[in-house]
Amino acid sequence: MIFDASSLYITIKNKDLRVLKDSSTLDLAFYEIGNAMVQELRMGIIDQKASVALSQILQSLPDVMNVKSFETLKADKIQEIAKQSDLTFYDASYIALANSTDDEALTTDDSSVAKAARKMGIKTLSASDDRLSRREFEKSIVRGLEDTKKRRGTKTVPKGKDPVDFLRELTDESAK
Repeated sequence: MIFDASSLYITIKNKDLRVLKDSSTLDLAFYEIGNAMVQELRMGIIDQKASVALSQILQSLPDVMNVKSFETLKADKIQEIAKQSDLTFYDASYIALANSTDDEALTTDDSSVAKAARKMGIKTLSASDDRLSRREFEKSIVRGLEDTKKRRGTKTVPKGKDPVDFLRELTDESAK
């Protein structure tokens, strides 16, 4: 499961970091989220205490997620996606990352990114989609783990075990 900055920030603000276990994002997301936090602080949407807490969470994300750098992508491919989809280069980079992996869904709350990704055959999810319950969202992440287990060597859900309970156990193990 790949998170763009929009969905990652929503997930952070909801303090639901379990869903980020073994997911991926670009290093670019940290700068985008940091900028959003500064803007929200300036506008009075969040206070200083919330800003500090969000910064601490942001700082800890590389311990939870797989962070991909620009060098893992192809700039010409990103530019092509951006041009075809009328997106910015940085928005197109999340689609390029999703497109470069096998069967990974892109979690985005940016409708133009979601639309462009779906046109390229990439499954999309939203971190704030009211139609997607928290439990369904967690199950979709477990399915993403299952789909990528061979490439990453992640654990699989044992037969008969609830996928969401298994994900929680994995998250608890990593916290120890």
